[in-house]
Amino acid sequence: MKKIKKLISLGGDNRQNYMLRRFKEFGYDAESSDTVPENINDFDAVILPLPASSDSVHIKGTNIKFDDLCDCLLPQKIIFTGKIDEITKAEFFKKGISVYDYYAREEFAQKNAVPTAQGVLTFVMNHLPKTVCSLKVTVIGYGKSGKAICKMFSALGAEVTSCSRKYLSVATAQAHCLRSFLLKDAAKAAEYSDIVINTVPATILGKEFIDKVPKEAMLIDISSPPYGFDLSYAESAGRKVCILPSLPGHYVPATAGSIIADTILNILEEAGL
Repeated sequence: MKKIKKLISLGGDNRQNYMLRRFKEFGYDAESSDTVPENINDFDAVILPLPASSDSVHIKGTNIKFDDLCDCLLPQKIIFTGKIDEITKAEFFKKGISVYDYYAREEFAQKNAVPTAQGVLTFVMNHLPKTVCSLKVTVIGYGKSGKAICKMFSALGAEVTSCSRKYLSVATAQAHCLRSFLLKDAAKAAEYSDIVINTVPATILGKEFIDKVPKEAMLIDISSPPYGFDLSYAESAGRKVCILPSLPGHYVPATAGSIIADTILNILEEAGL
């Protein structure tokens, strides 16, 4: 089987620049483009951004349609992508194009949680006129990102409360010396919060919860659509929810780009490519 040595990255943000540098450190021929080059099939693999698209039609950061890319690529080509929808993935598979989603990898999620947490912290420090150690922070969800956010704010002296849907997550947070509630009891924490940070990509924070949060508190959502806060109700109640997508790309692109590259390198090694 031919080893992959020539890569092209389409679209994305500043993470892709650092990702390409990382590949070059390992001896790969790697370049980027915002269009589909005529010699696209001279490349062994195509790398798409995270997320792959904002509208399920175009590659993020470009005017390239997935359909057009699919038409241009020969069968047996390989695509590495972050968070691609199943319909688009199926279209590539129909043509015999292999699709590897680096976002779905466990090691990617574990590593990416730290730059995500740092992005949240940076945003808060830039937008709140208070010291972090004086804040009461409620974090919804205790997955990888939730844990990293709790740990980072706690380390700086903030009073952190974790709210989760699962008893195990509540117990784990308590074992990590955090105040912790089940989600159904989250309002107990909300009414004393300076900041509420949601990490759960499901609308679980509605009227009852939002009405309990102090008017001056900052509401942050780092999840994906449909988001955790009921955005329609929040708007009608005059509450602003700060939607913060792609935090690693905005605040720590060098680390985030290297994480993408390292995850793809892991895939290549496992697949013998």
